[in-house]
Amino acid sequence: MPGLGDKQVCKVNSQNVAIREMHKMGGVKYVKPVELIHQNLEILKDRDKYMFLIDRRITPFKDNNFYLEGRPIPIDAAYNVGGIHIVVTDTFSGDLSQPDPPR
Repeated sequence: MPGLGDKQVCKVNSQNVAIREMHKMGGVKYVKPVELIHQNLEILKDRDKYMFLIDRRITPFKDNNFYLEGRPIPIDAAYNVGGIHIVVTDTFSGDLSQPDPPR
């Protein structure tokens, strides 16, 4: 979200790295979405482990508001229409220049 919070998704060598940069380095293999339900609402407070992934095509974020069809909407409405996803962040300790090990 512009101006609010970190735009990183993981750490590489103890440095925060944005999803876009991680993808350029070949480090994004999978983004794990997490369903927000009443029993796990505390994940919204855990900024070290979870982050928002905003689909700007559905609910752009500007001026501290989410928008749907040009009108401001609350965060829960943005989530319910699929404009916000919650994903798990992770720590990468491998070498991005090396190919994936065989499975």
